[in-house]
Amino acid sequence: MRDENCIFCKILDGVIPGVKIREDDDFIAILDAFPNRKWMTLVITKEHVDSDILSKDDDFIAKYFQAAKKVSNILKKWLKVDRVWLAVEWLEVNHAHIKLYPFYDWIWFANGIWSWNQASVEELQAVADEIKNNQ
Repeated sequence: MRDENCIFCKILDGVIPGVKIREDDDFIAILDAFPNRKWMTLVITKEHVDSDILSKDDDFIAKYFQAAKKVSNILKKWLKVDRVWLAVEWLEVNHAHIKLYPFYDWIWFANGIWSWNQASVEELQAVADEIKNNQ
C-alpha cells in the first residue's frame, strides 16, 4: 500500500523521477537526488512502511539489512572504496529508508565537507547505468 503524500511512494509510482541501481521484490536502491555525500544511496521499502524500522519484527530487519549490504557491496566495487557508512533515521520522511554513504577519506570527514547540490536525473541515470554494467 502506498501513501499518496509520501515522496518515496511518489518515486516508486513514477510520479517523481528516481534512479535505481538495485531492486528486488521488497526493496529498491536509488541514488539520492539531494545527497549530502557524493553518490549517497537510499535503500527504501517498496511498500509504504513506517520509518521506525527498529520497531518491526526481526525477519523484516534482517531482510532489510541484507538488502542494504548488497547495495553497499555494489557501491564499494563501483567506487573502489573500502567502507560505506549506513544510517537509519526517521526524521524527514516517514517511509522506511536506509542511507548509504560512500567513505572516501578521513580528510573529507575531518573537514565536514557536505554537498547539498541537487543532481540531475540525467547524471544519476548515467551513474546508475555504469554501476549496473559493472556488477
